[in-house]
Amino acid sequence: VPDVREYLKKSKVGISPIRYGSGTRLKIMTYMAAGLPVVSTLKGAEGVVYTNNENILLEDNAKEFADAIISLLKDEELCSKISKNGAKFVADNFDWKHICSKLEKIYENI
Repeated sequence: VPDVREYLKKSKVGISPIRYGSGTRLKIMTYMAAGLPVVSTLKGAEGVVYTNNENILLEDNAKEFADAIISLLKDEELCSKISKNGAKFVADNFDWKHICSKLEKIYENI
């Protein structure tokens, strides 16, 4: 789609049920940056060090994956916690200011 933000605004939970494959999992960070709580498989979250039950819910079993989604939809406190922590995680680690600051330090040492 040309702009995913309109769909994210209508969503309650971001899911990444990836079971196999490779590549960067940018959708999870997109969900988090949009303030959505995220449920993913371990494979779906591979490549970034997330903290299960803190800024994401990770489940590989299909029933437990579905239960995690339902728990976010029913439990406002859990939903809020995962949403806020996920957004903070992305801002603290992947915001352009953060990335540029790291690059500046690298360039200064060249």
